[in-house]
Amino acid sequence: MRCAGRALAALLLFAPAAGAYNEAIHAFLTMRAFSERGNWLAEELAAPVPADLEALRTLFHREAASRSTAFRTRFPSPQGFDAWEMKR
Repeated sequence: MRCAGRALAALLLFAPAAGAYNEAIHAFLTMRAFSERGNWLAEELAAPVPADLEALRTLFHREAASRSTAFRTRFPSPQGFDAWEMKR
């Protein structure tokens, strides 16, 4: 068993790089998704206001609480999931 572990470790050391992320595909999908918006890369985005961030945090809490008992137990309400907790 010890020999098998060493063999596995040796194989992992010489494994090729993972090719799961492809920048060309990412760029293609982004361009395709926003192609109807004209010169979207030149658009300046407004900074989010506190209400936008609160809405995002509330949405995140709702989605995470619906999927995870551990999250729901730790943060039973959106008020307990404050900016600091989201940042962590």
